[in-house]
Amino acid sequence: MGLPVYALTPYSLCTKVEFPPGPWSETILSVFLGLGSEAYRGEFSNGGGSGFIVGVQGDFRAAPAIVRKSMSDSLWRTLPTGLPGDGTLYGISAPSANAVYVCGDHGMIFNSTNGGDTWSAPAVPTALRLRAISFFDEKQGFAVGDSGIILHTSNGGVTAVGDRENHLPREYALFQNYPNPFNPSTTIRYGVPHTSTVSLVVFNALGQHIATLVNREVDAGYHEVRFDGSSLAGGVYFYRLQAGGFTQTKKWLLVK
Repeated sequence: MGLPVYALTPYSLCTKVEFPPGPWSETILSVFLGLGSEAYRGEFSNGGGSGFIVGVQGDFRAAPAIVRKSMSDSLWRTLPTGLPGDGTLYGISAPSANAVYVCGDHGMIFNSTNGGDTWSAPAVPTALRLRAISFFDEKQGFAVGDSGIILHTSNGGVTAVGDRENHLPREYALFQNYPNPFNPSTTIRYGVPHTSTVSLVVFNALGQHIATLVNREVDAGYHEVRFDGSSLAGGVYFYRLQAGGFTQTKKWLLVK
């Protein structure tokens, strides 16, 4: 009998006990079944130990989600991180049975030194989305993300250092809000290549003005704005960024 093979879908884990013969079995991961929820990456601890899957739990907010299955467990269980902040987790690295690192939106990096029982958030010098993370041992590793950013640490991530001093956007950019659909709040991210007067407004499907989120001079860089739609009816809305001759509009869906 060979080693087991695993395949991750957005909401389940498929396992083949023997490769290539033998059927696949599927385990549904309930935390990733809701609207806006999705599993992104999984990994088993190097040298044996627990398996981990990361993603987002998005029924009512974009909550970072981590599930774990230890050697003695028969089920995958959701781990409470105890850490604030919304966003999706995209990457995981488990270089030992004790050390686990995950990364995601807004420069999020969480790490555990006890196999996922408790988590902390080391200082990270960026708010950019981090897409993948890899550690050679319990202390040394890299994380990579949007706009070509590369982070490195040699001490476990407490003082992670970027490989470039300047991570400014090369052009104006408006990103899709997250989560989307959302209820009741969502985040809009945009980038400006140099100091600019920025206007960011929200309007409904009839073109009626709903809110002004930004109307001021903004420094170069990537910025985020939180929008709370608690007072609005569910439906389709639009948000528009204007800056330095650049104009772009995107659509979102408020679900109630």
